[in-house]
Amino acid sequence: MNIKHFLWISAIILIAFLCIPESAFSKSLVDDDGITWETQRRIIPGNYPRMAELKDGALMLTFEHGIKDGAGVAISMIRSLDDGATWSQPSQIAFTTNGHDFANAFPLQLQNGRIIISFRDHISLPNKDVNYRLPVYASDDNGKTWHYYSIVEDYKKTSHYLDGVWEPIFLQLQNGMLQCYYADGRDHGIVMRYSRNNGKTWSKKKIKVATCKKGDGMPGIIQLPNGEIVVNFESGETEKQLVVVRCTFSKNNGKTWSKARPLVYEAHNKSGKAKWSAAAPALARLKDGRLISSFQTDENVKYKKGDKMADPAVPGYDPISKSVLKYVTSIDNGRTWNKKSTWLMGTVKDPALWNYVFVSKKGIIYMMKAGVDMRRGFAGNEKEKLSAKKMFSNKNTQVKTCGDPFILKYKNVYYLYCTADTHLTDLGIPVYKSTDLVNWEGPCGAGPNGLALYKDDVWGENRFWGGDVLERNGKFYMYPTVEEHLIVAVSDSPLGPFKQKIKKPMHKKTKEIDVSVFVDDNGKTYIYFVKLEGGNKIFVAELSNDLLSMKNNTIKFCLESEEGTWERGPNKPRAFVAEGAYTFKHNGYYYLTYTANHFVSKDYAIGYATSKKPTGPWKKYKGNPILSATEEVYGPGNGMFILSPDGSEMLLAYHVHNSTNAVWPRKLAIDRASFKKNPKGGPDILVINGPTIEEQPYPGNP
Repeated sequence: MNIKHFLWISAIILIAFLCIPESAFSKSLVDDDGITWETQRRIIPGNYPRMAELKDGALMLTFEHGIKDGAGVAISMIRSLDDGATWSQPSQIAFTTNGHDFANAFPLQLQNGRIIISFRDHISLPNKDVNYRLPVYASDDNGKTWHYYSIVEDYKKTSHYLDGVWEPIFLQLQNGMLQCYYADGRDHGIVMRYSRNNGKTWSKKKIKVATCKKGDGMPGIIQLPNGEIVVNFESGETEKQLVVVRCTFSKNNGKTWSKARPLVYEAHNKSGKAKWSAAAPALARLKDGRLISSFQTDENVKYKKGDKMADPAVPGYDPISKSVLKYVTSIDNGRTWNKKSTWLMGTVKDPALWNYVFVSKKGIIYMMKAGVDMRRGFAGNEKEKLSAKKMFSNKNTQVKTCGDPFILKYKNVYYLYCTADTHLTDLGIPVYKSTDLVNWEGPCGAGPNGLALYKDDVWGENRFWGGDVLERNGKFYMYPTVEEHLIVAVSDSPLGPFKQKIKKPMHKKTKEIDVSVFVDDNGKTYIYFVKLEGGNKIFVAELSNDLLSMKNNTIKFCLESEEGTWERGPNKPRAFVAEGAYTFKHNGYYYLTYTANHFVSKDYAIGYATSKKPTGPWKKYKGNPILSATEEVYGPGNGMFILSPDGSEMLLAYHVHNSTNAVWPRKLAIDRASFKKNPKGGPDILVINGPTIEEQPYPGNP
């Protein structure tokens, strides 16, 4: 955006802290291009929406909004796990209350998994200079936390406000080069800087993409499958209209750009000879190969000569405040465009501003405007596929009495064992079964009350807490805690009954809880457990060949909680706790996840450590915790990992508090887990997408 862009500043002042009043939503429609559009929906109050699709399949939508009764502005984000049907609560990325002008945020997930976002930051200085900046913020935990990362543009100048830098937009090429396109008022157009180190530093060289004396601005960008880059933009290079939409092309990764600037769209107002506007474009590619360009235009105004509200020739006329959202398509990669546009959102009295169009990998089209309002579009059979998708939510989990969950998969059936968290806790261990990890039957054990393990069959009288179950040669071995002692019981079926031939604990004199069993690549079997000695501390030992006892001479300390860290949170009750260990192997490293803090505390959360050996030494991840409480979910802990039915997704099963006001009975939650490459080398970073209560697709996306 620059000095010639028909004086946008009046609208910027109007919508800096925008929350457009709710209006009657437009009906669903099918356009002439065969796209079916859903009804317009209000997503969240905000301005300048932009979207990215993350590697875990989530959609990330960024926007700007006012804070503290107009005293500042923030850049925030929301997420959707169900293709935009529902959205999470917002979380802030950056905010200011000291006169910075934050706006125009754009997100992108890099090839290495890091998420970055850039936005304009105009700072008024005491000497009337303005510091024009495009800072970059980054997140290495899938958007949970953010930090300042780098800066694309930073200069000071005494000049008109529109000589600043605006609308950054990222593109990462297949060779890893990261590009940032933006409008620069000094060059009257679109420029690009690039980075060869994932955005840590940016080129001093500034490549001009589209510039003209009357000004070009507000870029939209895509890269075609053949490698060609297409940029559309608003342009003042016209005699007929005030502003039009054009595009330009690069066939050499942005080094040079075509002299041809095909017209994408110019405003067509049948009444009056005044100059009208088509501006603020965005660009995307449909699944069928067509390009789609959205834009805002005042061409729907009913012309009235000499009227400040209806005649662009009258000083003070504001085309922005009367704009509606429309779009056109191209079947030849942007060389020519449909002359007929399709209206989608907004009216002259209720304008549609700062539009954006995004197309997901599934082919779903997301058209959005300030508000934030959105319409989803479907150009093929994506709608039918979407409506057939099964969804679930941890908010409505079917297993509502479950602590310390463990899930065993055997012959395509999942078996869930847990602490009952009811009167059954003093009777034994219940089991549930499922084929999809969502719909559970049970308790369905072979013992009384659906218990897989019943007290009369084993040592101990009460306090039966869940533990791992291991299958070996058709036999099933359960390692629960009874009266704060470890036992092992055996069954011929995952449903039980689990029994002990000799009723005894593993160690009579030592209090121990929370068993996890791990079988290494060489066949050795390890047992991880917690000793209650001066707090809860995690140990490991080798199991005997018959799996009925541990080799006591191999017992080794793993880790404990440390004061001054997240493991000793401020909320009461406080306790010296590291428990709920679970171990697995990934890319040559052993990962030990564990839960710290008192299980009743809001600070109860999950972290992990890594090692080159199953017995340690263990190095805790500096980004811990990876799963912690939110405003809506307390007590996430004691997790274990399981693959989806089709094997395509890794999931974490864990328990959460019953509510933010009550701990018991705890309940089952399942969320997606993934890895991202560690930019510093070493073990990949484990990421948990949770705790969630929003609807999400069934595991494996059936």
